[in-house]
Amino acid sequence: MQVNQDPATIWYHSHIHERTAQQVYNGLAGVIHVTDGKDDDRGLPSAYGIDDLTLVLQDRSFDRSGRMVYEPSMMDRMHGFHGNRMLINGQSGAVAAVPKGIVRLRLLNGSNARIYNLFLSDNRPMHLVATDGGFLPQPVALKVLHLEPGARAEILVDFSVAEAPVLMSDPEQAYGVLAFAVDETLSARITSLPDKIGSRLEDLTGLDTKTRQISLDMGMGMMMGGGGFAINGKPFDMDRIDFNVALGSVERWIIRSSMVAHPFHVHGVQFRVLSEDGSPPRPENSGWKDTVLVPGETEILARFEHPATKEKPFMFHCHILEHEDAGMMAQFTVS
Repeated sequence: MQVNQDPATIWYHSHIHERTAQQVYNGLAGVIHVTDGKDDDRGLPSAYGIDDLTLVLQDRSFDRSGRMVYEPSMMDRMHGFHGNRMLINGQSGAVAAVPKGIVRLRLLNGSNARIYNLFLSDNRPMHLVATDGGFLPQPVALKVLHLEPGARAEILVDFSVAEAPVLMSDPEQAYGVLAFAVDETLSARITSLPDKIGSRLEDLTGLDTKTRQISLDMGMGMMMGGGGFAINGKPFDMDRIDFNVALGSVERWIIRSSMVAHPFHVHGVQFRVLSEDGSPPRPENSGWKDTVLVPGETEILARFEHPATKEKPFMFHCHILEHEDAGMMAQFTVS
């Protein structure tokens, strides 16, 4: 099989309709590194497991016997399931050993619904170098990194100064995500931040041929134990193609959420975020994306380079998995 995409950290997971949330929660998911072998030329850490760490962030619930349980209540189905314990790569209470130098953290939010607002406990900067679709032109220093379900981000952290911090989430009600420990026996291959990483991002502005309105809908039927999750007023129907897109085209999608913020994900497509509630996109959304949080209204430009037939269409959906399973999903063809 030929891989036809730029270097990126991507992932895969079970996608059986009405059972996605349960199966991903139970572990049917994984990470893929797509690489072109040029990370050394970019000055990026690339020693897997030493200065290049893949971190899958998931919250899970455990009962008093230590068993992982998935028993979503009505509120869980409405807002998405939130666990009572953090897992990193399936481990609770993990500590990551790092060299005394620059370390690359490939972060994946693999949770069913939790949104992470990540920061380092000593407030040192995180340098964003890649988003869902690949590298940014140069590092961007952040104090807080917002990561919605399904999204990925690659950051560089300098562990050569002071004690190793803890990766935390939610500054207002902070909790620990992952502790680090500097191990000076590990080789610190990279000791300075690169000035330039990728090429200039293509500007899609003005190339759009069509504008679509996408509404992520939550009705009140769910409060009575029924449905109510839909896109553009229609719950997902596997036998329905919602629209066709011209192969090679660029489209402008205006996506709106109701009631809660929804992470919006598109299969087989990369897009650029134009605006978030009328403001310029946050740094986390400045590169190529396939997932974006929509708290109110988000505008994107999507490029359709891969064909999709009626027999094998692409989907777009909310990446709160309970919402997806309940019908907040649609499908389209590209030809």
